[in-house]
Amino acid sequence: MASHKQKTQGLVEVPGGYYDVEFEPLETGGYLARVPALKSTTFGETLENAQAMVADMVEGWLAVAQEDGLPYPHPASFKTVVGLCEREVRL
Repeated sequence: MASHKQKTQGLVEVPGGYYDVEFEPLETGGYLARVPALKSTTFGETLENAQAMVADMVEGWLAVAQEDGLPYPHPASFKTVVGLCEREVRL
């Protein structure tokens, strides 16, 4: 019987805050890592690899946006992230 891996949520830290990340296991192996705020995805062979890949992707995405003077969604602050987590725990 095949194991069914669940989607997991995470955060990627950037200077000034955090972006939400969704990690989705693929049937063919590996993980799709999605950063909804940036409308971007990347892939990793393992969950740990996907976490490293998404950190590199976000860093590059933001560097290009800043260099080209393009608007981008600002990351959530640590205070906001903690507040959201506390609210979810209370529900």
